[in-house]
Amino acid sequence: MFGDSTPVLASGQAFRNYRCIPLLRDMDNDSVKDLTLGEWYSSIRFYHNSGTNSDPLFTTFVNLVAPDPDSFRNGNPPRIALADWDGDSDLDMITCDYYGWVTLRENITVTGIGGESKQRSASALPTVLTRAQLLAELQHDPNLSLLDATGRAIYNPKSEICNLKSPSGVYFLQKPTSTRKLVLGH
Repeated sequence: MFGDSTPVLASGQAFRNYRCIPLLRDMDNDSVKDLTLGEWYSSIRFYHNSGTNSDPLFTTFVNLVAPDPDSFRNGNPPRIALADWDGDSDLDMITCDYYGWVTLRENITVTGIGGESKQRSASALPTVLTRAQLLAELQHDPNLSLLDATGRAIYNPKSEICNLKSPSGVYFLQKPTSTRKLVLGH
């Protein structure tokens, strides 16, 4: 038996999204369930929960998979499952759609600039940061570099490389001895 329906809120308003498929799971290892939506036009959005499990607060999102209105290669809308597909202790994304297509997105972590080397992440889920939090972290630690999802340097304090106007999405903070995946929100 289930009780009456209650709207899910995003930024204080009733959350409404056309033909979406929700997945509720702690995606950033903060013990609070986040919302991931497979959406119309094949996009997959991640909404960070800055509230609690009993009183969630969804305010920002990032596109984990960009919309694809031309080919719908990720489904229309994609149904999402997360599992350790390849046995490397991190979560991979498996999607399927109305038309029967099943696709896999392997979870990888880039460890070298330009994608020279790749290493499996022991921590499958990224940290979610706002742009202000990212800037504060970069200013606090002069050894940090910021890489985009392909491993290209966006910010390096020891050189002139600086492109901090990058869109929200998946990035990597790199120190000389470690790399950490992050999701940059709005």
